[in-house]
Amino acid sequence: MDPAFVLYKILGTFLVPPGVFVLFFVLFAAAAFRRPRKPFLGGALSVSGVLFFLLCLPATARLITGTLEHAWKAVPPPENCRWAVVVLGGGIHLGEAPEDAAPGAHTLERLFGAWELLQDDKEWPVIFCGAATRKGFPSEAKIMEATLRKLGWRGTAILDENSRTTWENLTAARDHLGPLKAEGVILVTNAFHMSRAYETALRILSVPVHPYPAGYLTDKGSLTWYEFLPQGGAFLDTLTGFRERLGAAAYRLFR
Repeated sequence: MDPAFVLYKILGTFLVPPGVFVLFFVLFAAAAFRRPRKPFLGGALSVSGVLFFLLCLPATARLITGTLEHAWKAVPPPENCRWAVVVLGGGIHLGEAPEDAAPGAHTLERLFGAWELLQDDKEWPVIFCGAATRKGFPSEAKIMEATLRKLGWRGTAILDENSRTTWENLTAARDHLGPLKAEGVILVTNAFHMSRAYETALRILSVPVHPYPAGYLTDKGSLTWYEFLPQGGAFLDTLTGFRERLGAAAYRLFR
C-alpha cells in the first residue's frame, strides 16, 4: 500500500465535510472537558460525534442499506406471461422552465432497468408512476415516458400523474391492470427501495409480482480500509436505508 496515497486519502477526508465536522466534535468535546469542566456538554458532544462518524462510514452504509439492496438481483421474468411493467418514480430535477425538467439519478436508473427489460421488441405495456412536484411543470410520469422514448422505445405507455407515494403509485397501477389484461407485474425500482415496494405490491396487487431492481448504492465483497473514513455520500446512503426501513414499518402499521 502506498503511504503517500493513504495520507492523501486521510487528509482529504478530514479537511472537508463531513470529516471536518467530526474533527469539530472532537475539539469541542475536548474543550468542554477542560476547566471549567462541563461534563454533560462534553459527553453529549462526544456521543454525537461518534454517532455522526459512524453514520458517515461506507461500512455503515453497507450494513444499513446494503443488506436491503443485495437481497435483490435483476433476473428476467418468464416469457410465458403477459406482463405489465410498472416503473416507480424516483425524483426529478426542475429547471427554470417546464421544458428543463429531467429525471433524477434514481429515476434514470429505474428507466435504464425498464429499457433493459423491453429489449428484443417486447410488447409489454409500461405504467409510469409519479405526479408533478411543482405547479405548471410536467409530471414525473410524463418526464419518464419522454426519456424512455428518447432511448428508442415505442411501446404502449400508461401515465399515472396523480400518485405521490409508493403506496399511491401501486394503487393507481392496480387500476390499470384490468384494461391492459395483464397477468402479472414487473416492478422496477432501485434496489434500496425494492423491499418496501415489493412488500407493498404484494398487499395491493392481485397478480404475480416479479421484482426487477435497478441501481445499487453500496458495494459488495470485502471491505477496504478507506470504507472506514467518513464520506458525505455514505451519510446519504445510510440515511436512505434508515428511511426505507422506517417507511416499511409505517406501511405495516398504518396501512
